[in-house]
Amino acid sequence: MIKINLARGAHVSSALGSSFDGAVNEAEIRKQGLLRLLIILMIPMAMYAYEFQMIPELKSKLNSKKNVLQSLIQKNEQAKGAVSEIKKFKEDQAHLQKQIDTLEGLRKERSREVKILDGLQRDIPEKVWLTKIDFQPGRLSIEGMTTADLELSSFMESLSRSIFLKEVNLIRSVEATYDGGVVKKFEVSCALDIPVGQNPAEVRR
Repeated sequence: MIKINLARGAHVSSALGSSFDGAVNEAEIRKQGLLRLLIILMIPMAMYAYEFQMIPELKSKLNSKKNVLQSLIQKNEQAKGAVSEIKKFKEDQAHLQKQIDTLEGLRKERSREVKILDGLQRDIPEKVWLTKIDFQPGRLSIEGMTTADLELSSFMESLSRSIFLKEVNLIRSVEATYDGGVVKKFEVSCALDIPVGQNPAEVRR
């Protein structure tokens, strides 16, 4: 009579099955671990590849920007130099214009003084003698002598008609002895003026 221990066989089969499952699970775990490791390594490798490709391009763009910046700096320096030259030119021009204006003013004043003297010589009455003519800034002072008040009044009227003079005032008039006779010494003060819109060469009568 032959006896077969089925329970033991079943136990052996169960043990073999467990060992096989364990081996399969371990291989699967290793496979998944390698896959995860590969994925983990791929991220920095991809970043490295991206940087390897992009860094030269970015450096090129940076160098281009630096060149543009340097060009702008040079142009700015040139512009500063041009502005400085223009400023100096304007200052020199203003200085020259001021000198020209000063000389022109002196020329006009001299021309006005000559015309006033011409008018005095032409309009002075017969019995009026001038002893002093003093041109001051903005004013004219005249001193002289006369033998008749009417002649002095006529002289002052002729001064008042001049376009170069205004505010003609008799400062003083006193009797004095001159060359054995009695005369009146006088002083007249006038403000210098040229009316706007009139020709200084013309003298109003």
